[in-house]
Amino acid sequence: VPFVAQGQSLSSLRPGLEIEKGSFVDRGQIVSFVMLRCDPRKRQIRIVDMARELGSASAFSLAALNNKTKALALVNAGSTASFNFPSPVGWLRINGKDLSKPNFQARQPGVLCISNRQLSIFELSSTRLPSCVDAVQRGPFLPRNFVSIHGSSDGAYRRTIAAVDGENRLLLLVTNDPASFSAIVSLLYSSQSGLDVQSAFGLDSAASSGL
Repeated sequence: VPFVAQGQSLSSLRPGLEIEKGSFVDRGQIVSFVMLRCDPRKRQIRIVDMARELGSASAFSLAALNNKTKALALVNAGSTASFNFPSPVGWLRINGKDLSKPNFQARQPGVLCISNRQLSIFELSSTRLPSCVDAVQRGPFLPRNFVSIHGSSDGAYRRTIAAVDGENRLLLLVTNDPASFSAIVSLLYSSQSGLDVQSAFGLDSAASSGL
């Protein structure tokens, strides 16, 4: 079971935006992380199509997108079908318009849905889709019982994770070191963390994971 480093707690960056820096143990290795908590009642949360923002001729990166959008915080959602151009894999909806269709065949697909400042993260199924204004598909979906289902079989990579807590706030966790999904799930849903996570899923991983 991972632990949060002593002396770390969420501190305010702006109204509705908090940050925490801490660490946990995963299979004997210390993993440091940064986590943001954003309240949609005080801050606008957007899903951005990098290709449309930057144009087809531009290099795509968080730094380039930050220069364009001037956002307070950005994370990579992933994945892209091309390393030369941001091409979404799975459902991408912005302002009510589908830019990419859902991929129901993906492994353990999860979706972040934003509608009228209400957030939800759910596992994508072939049933009727909710009426999200903005939505992005990624995975895997990370339920509370993920550890009992998958055990320690998942690998360790740098991770970007999104979660929603009991007060409808968005949590964005990025590890600076390789970590397994099992350890991250244990951290998110632990009563000791005090995060009150209701649902979560994986966004980006490996070298392009970033905040």
